[in-house]
Amino acid sequence: MVILKDGKDKNRKIEIGTREIVYLAVLTAAALILYIVEGWLPPIMTFAPGTKVGLANAVTLFTLIVFGWLPAAIVTLARCLLAAVFGGNLFGLVYSLSGGCAALVIMSLFWYFLYPRISLVSISILGAVAHNIVQLLAASIFVGQIKVLYLLPTNIIASFAAGIVIGVAVHYTIKAMPDKFLTGFKVSGKKPKEVIVE
Repeated sequence: MVILKDGKDKNRKIEIGTREIVYLAVLTAAALILYIVEGWLPPIMTFAPGTKVGLANAVTLFTLIVFGWLPAAIVTLARCLLAAVFGGNLFGLVYSLSGGCAALVIMSLFWYFLYPRISLVSISILGAVAHNIVQLLAASIFVGQIKVLYLLPTNIIASFAAGIVIGVAVHYTIKAMPDKFLTGFKVSGKKPKEVIVE
């Protein structure tokens, strides 16, 4: 069992036991499968080259809300590493890890400190925007071409569309989850059943 101090409440601990590890493994597998499946699909947002809905990010957001920031970070890191191993692409690791970590940091900050003043969908959109901006920055550095950043306006527009889709999907997924599953996993200090989608 892993025991850590909560960043907001020094007297409260976050425990990750065997059951939690099993759930995190399942969530990591789900994120990896969604990542692979989306890679097989034709581009949906053709107006923004290289952008995707980011189905795997739905798992990150779900994990953040139900389990907390640390499990979400574990799932994100594991998914990016496994995707790079299966794909054999170092650039893919830099690309996905930079964007995934940026999205997680932004979503965590807004979830812990501004929710429910802003909605879950808004948090999802902000995460998607951060994801795309950082990915483009990483791509421009990696390939040594500042022109990559010319894609930023269309990618931000795509981020709004993707963020809405992911936010709504996660909202209704949590609403559909039985209370028995959610009980004991509210380490993020929120009540998942009461998330606001508007």
